[in-house]
Order: sequence, then C-alpha cells, then structure tokens
Amino acid sequence: MKNPKIPLMTISRFAELCGTTRQTLQYYDKMGLLHPAYTGKQGYRYYSAMQRYDFQIISTLKQSGCSLEEIKRITDQKGQGGMLPELANKKLKLEQESRKLILYLTFLGNR
Repeated sequence: MKNPKIPLMTISRFAELCGTTRQTLQYYDKMGLLHPAYTGKQGYRYYSAMQRYDFQIISTLKQSGCSLEEIKRITDQKGQGGMLPELANKKLKLEQESRKLILYLTFLGNR
C-alpha cells in the first residue's frame, strides 16, 4: 500500500538515479532482489529514494563477483540476523582469490 508521506519516483527516474536500466530493475523485482516500494493499479512500479541504498548493495556485491543468486541469499539475511556472516565469507573468498592473482602476476613478472 502506498504511504503518502514517502515521495516516490517512476521506475525510469529511479533507474536513471541508480545508473541502470528499467529492464534491470524489472529483473531484480522478478528475482525478489529489489521490489518497488509501490506498484500502481496498472502495474506501474514506483521506488523511494531510500531504496537506492538497497540497489547500491546489490550493485557492489555484483561488482565483487557475486552471482545474483548469491546476492539474493546475502540480502535475504538482512532481516534475519544480518548480512555480516555472509559478507565476511565473501570477503574471505575474495582475499583468497586476490592472493592467487598476486602470485600469478609475480610469476609472470619474473619471466
């Protein structure tokens, strides 16, 4: 239900604000990653400015190499004791991958 105290913006405006596309937001909604704050009677999606934070979390996790399924699992933890254990696990995996890449670069640099 729409809360008259929270200003909403169209999906196009929200996509522009986030630097993404309407199609991406529609896909995230379909996957359950980021639902609109309000969906109108004719199916139009509306987002609040506060949801930009949620989009930023998704975007950052995606850029760090998480699949959308992993992101869904991580963000689902937000309301169930927090995302910190999942994020710590992902950080550990990235650190391990980083060490491997540094080793490879060092090896190649010595050739």
